[in-house]
Amino acid sequence: MSMKQSLISIRRLLYTVFFTQMEKKMRLFKFLLLEALLTFLINSSLLAKEIHFQRFSTKVLEETNEIFWNSIYSVAFSPNGKYLAICSNSNNKYVGIYNLNDFKLHKTIIAEPEYSDAVIPQVKYFRNDYKIVPAEYKKYYPTFENTFKYVQFQSDSLLSICSYINYATIPVGDNYENPTKKNSSSVTAIVNHNLRNNNNQYVVFNVTSMQDSTLLFPLNYRFIFNNNSYYFPTSSKVKNISVAEYAKNGEYRDKTHQFPDIMAQTPLLTSITYDPRVVLNNKDEMIVAYPYVATVYNASSKTEFELKDLKFSNNELLKRINLDRKYAKEIRDSIFRMLKFTINQIFVDKQNRIILQYEYYEEKEGKPIITPYIQVYSQDGELLAGQEIDYKNDNGKLYFLTFDKNSDKFYFFRKGETVWTVEEFDWAIK
Repeated sequence: MSMKQSLISIRRLLYTVFFTQMEKKMRLFKFLLLEALLTFLINSSLLAKEIHFQRFSTKVLEETNEIFWNSIYSVAFSPNGKYLAICSNSNNKYVGIYNLNDFKLHKTIIAEPEYSDAVIPQVKYFRNDYKIVPAEYKKYYPTFENTFKYVQFQSDSLLSICSYINYATIPVGDNYENPTKKNSSSVTAIVNHNLRNNNNQYVVFNVTSMQDSTLLFPLNYRFIFNNNSYYFPTSSKVKNISVAEYAKNGEYRDKTHQFPDIMAQTPLLTSITYDPRVVLNNKDEMIVAYPYVATVYNASSKTEFELKDLKFSNNELLKRINLDRKYAKEIRDSIFRMLKFTINQIFVDKQNRIILQYEYYEEKEGKPIITPYIQVYSQDGELLAGQEIDYKNDNGKLYFLTFDKNSDKFYFFRKGETVWTVEEFDWAIK
């Protein structure tokens, strides 16, 4: 039994004792006093412990003239612990595969224009006045620039890469060789790359039209999967869908989560939070967190809990934006400077604990100050531990942080003046 559960049990026992053995006035007064104290303890961070990090290694991330990183958006670990895949949202034309023991570059996967050739036959276009240009006519069109966004290992040899695959469309009545108009379009797809033989398989996530003609757009952001399904951020301003389930062939199945009420009513809020953080817990339940909302949602059990012991929260700002459309328009260009709290990552460890990495943003004397934190919660929302992380040290600024469930290690990616450094940490709650 956890400390929180024990205190709740004690509170129930006190309720019974005070209301059966004491005089009416005294028992009510003393009960309310003790009940308030126990409630405070249950909900406070005083019971939370600290996270102690022990640096295991520090290594330089290898780069070349062709493969280098301005930023890091996604990192994935192979199940056997041999490799690490990196993807960026700025250098997004390639994925780097690294040896995990020394962070030397092992292999590079390029977002080739030829990917479009394989994907185009699977695209279902939703406009009736335009048609897709078949791959055999691509010589009449500019080279397609496909991009990568997010990576996940499905096995030691199979890497799934979330991609934007581009293609051309022209008016229905035009011929392919000499159209009157040329439009560029894109579709979200998974490129399943076999690291052993370099073969690719493609899963296309088409725009879905609901029975009421509402369009659902799968988005090229973070995704997760299990044996049966993919789970993708999916936008629908009409239905407020934020995450949807898709079959392994890319067909839409059902919504799995909707935008919470605090952000559902304004286009501004949905547009800046189309990148929910999603993870499956050890019971295969989907855990969802939105970057600027201090709440964690279990989409499977339809439960939620508020984050605790926060220095800042965006709740009051979000409520005002939700209620005042005029104010929302006024602050559109400065909203990100006003949002003081951001959830960057969410993980689940082998003990089924939820790990959140978030940061605070402040400005002092016109200079931005970023303070990263890590918190650990139970599945029912009990704060187990928390720890501030150094944003800057001798190795540079902290640009990315991730957690490998298999090895139970944290990896901090820091960018210095000339190189990226990867700090590997063991950890414990004490």
